[in-house]
Amino acid sequence: SAGGLITAAVTGQLTLAWREQHPDTEPGEMLLKRILKRRRDQWEGKYKEPEPIPPDAHELSLGAPENWELVSMEMLIEAPQYGTSKKCSYEIEGSSVLRIPNVINGFVDSSDLKFAKFNDSEIANYSLRENDLLMVRSNGSLSIVGKTALVRSQDQHHLYAGYLIRLRPIASSVDGRFLSLTLAARPLRAQIERKAKSTSGVNNINAKEIQSLVLQLPPLAEQHQIVAEVEARITTIDHLEAELDRQITRSNGLRQSTLAAAFAGHLS
Repeated sequence: SAGGLITAAVTGQLTLAWREQHPDTEPGEMLLKRILKRRRDQWEGKYKEPEPIPPDAHELSLGAPENWELVSMEMLIEAPQYGTSKKCSYEIEGSSVLRIPNVINGFVDSSDLKFAKFNDSEIANYSLRENDLLMVRSNGSLSIVGKTALVRSQDQHHLYAGYLIRLRPIASSVDGRFLSLTLAARPLRAQIERKAKSTSGVNNINAKEIQSLVLQLPPLAEQHQIVAEVEARITTIDHLEAELDRQITRSNGLRQSTLAAAFAGHLS
């Protein structure tokens, strides 16, 4: 299943052979040190940013390879940024604004957009970059809270609405595609749903709760390899499903032709 494939990917099972062939890859521990330094450098001169809280090892029960590092989401991303609360409409005027329907399938879907006018400061505040993630932070359906969409180069001109929150991986150190897979995997979904669940009918996950999510960080080269392995397998699955659909359609067509011939008395 797709769920099993993603869980195997983010726990290192999918890249076992790759790791054996690349024993000298920089370990996750060294990558994390570089990420934290880069993170501190980004904040320097702006205002003091507290050091990220260490991950709670009890949050994640699944094992991982020795050269992966247990981390909190806060260590890997800039401060999460909530979207705009400005009222949007279908009148094509101003900037396009992404909403929940545009982000629930893993990638940005631009087929149903609303628009609003923003000043330069607002545009800078709600801007997007390639490799960002947009996460649904509030919804009546618990299964939708925490769903993410990866921002690709063609999506960078959009802004985003208030029920979404922007997660920006530390540049050149964390692959947003890997982070998106991790957030969709069962271990992270369990954490997200536990934090977001509400009895009031509206489930929410806030910035602090997102930052406290615990995951395993592989070396950067292995992050890229994991994404490639998953994409290749999903492409194969899609091709197999398409072929199966063709075979079923062909089989149904033959069956209908046979029945039509039988009723016409052409079969003995």
